Amino acid sequence: MKIFIDGQYYEEKEAKIPILDHGFLYGNGVFTTITTFNGIPLFLDDHVGRLFESAGIIGIPVRWSREDVKEWTKNTYNINRPEIGEARIRINISRGAGPDINIEGNEKCVPSLSIIVSPLPNHSAKSYNDGIEMVTVNLERVFPKAKNFNFLPSIIALKEAKSKGFYDALLVDRDGYVTEATTGNLFFFKNNTLYTTSSRILEGVTMRHIVTTARKSGIRVIKKMFSLGELITADEAFLSGTTKIILPVKSVNKKQIGRDGNHVLTNKLKENFQQYILKAVSENGEND
Repeated sequence: MKIFIDGQYYEEKEAKIPILDHGFLYGNGVFTTITTFNGIPLFLDDHVGRLFESAGIIGIPVRWSREDVKEWTKNTYNINRPEIGEARIRINISRGAGPDINIEGNEKCVPSLSIIVSPLPNHSAKSYNDGIEMVTVNLERVFPKAKNFNFLPSIIALKEAKSKGFYDALLVDRDGYVTEATTGNLFFFKNNTLYTTSSRILEGVTMRHIVTTARKSGIRVIKKMFSLGELITADEAFLSGTTKIILPVKSVNKKQIGRDGNHVLTNKLKENFQQYILKAVSENGEND
């Protein structure tokens, strides 16, 4: 596998970052994850745009154009495509190496950009058919509006969920609001209205397009902060994410979502979203 770092390609075993890189030392960096569809990086323009927005939030100066980053992403994928096929692509912007280990040195760092292509992960058919079981964990992400390197809350929450036999975890903030999953956004249906979190989250690219699809389908969408009690009484719930797309939620804290456990509205929205992607790819050659 070839990895792109600052204009050059390296074999995986040869790809290195400096020990004084502040992304490694302090989690001072941002990234985005893209999946491919029929060999095309989906929502590429949106992902690169959010990557640059995330860099701005934590104050990393971006020294590349969006068009260059998009082109490097496509090229890196095409180089690896014969070996990998459909893929997950991660673009990273790190603060870069500083003159020393001191945190004050971040002002003298030169930002670094890397692109990694890996096989597309799969969720089981059973998960999509039956829905997943989740548990709540009282944790908050660091600078949630920026997709940054600080993923320790998600890692801890997922580990706790897995240790208790759950598929994934939902994060609950200090005010008791359910915010998001460890690597995805949360939606739920109640009385044919679709709800999702309004703030204190990383607003996913997939999330944005699902909202657009729902509204085009005539579904009322409301963004708000909500409690666990509101979620538990929902008719249906699902997670969205780059690799998940739309993944139904069966239960939270062992309490079933909905009376009959079906996912009729969720599955219909998923069908519409798949058509939305197909149309965009067909019309534009790429969905960006």
